Amino acid sequence: MTALQTHEDGHKEIGIQAGHDILRTLEGLPSYPTCDELEEAADAAGERVLDRYREQEIIYDQTTRHGATQGARFP
Repeated sequence: MTALQTHEDGHKEIGIQAGHDILRTLEGLPSYPTCDELEEAADAAGERVLDRYREQEIIYDQTTRHGATQGARFP
């Protein structure tokens, strides 16, 4: 269970980093003439950030073999 928790904590850290990155990205958006344009730009920017972190999640699971290299085992 400890090894599984270690693995899942890695996923949690990736998620926390993604949240911080999304916030920084949204704070850096320029002004837009309408709310609809801002919403569209914010959605697109957020999705680009999430795409990068989704890839990190895949790489993390491949690298750790879904936690096996960290000692997580399923009976």
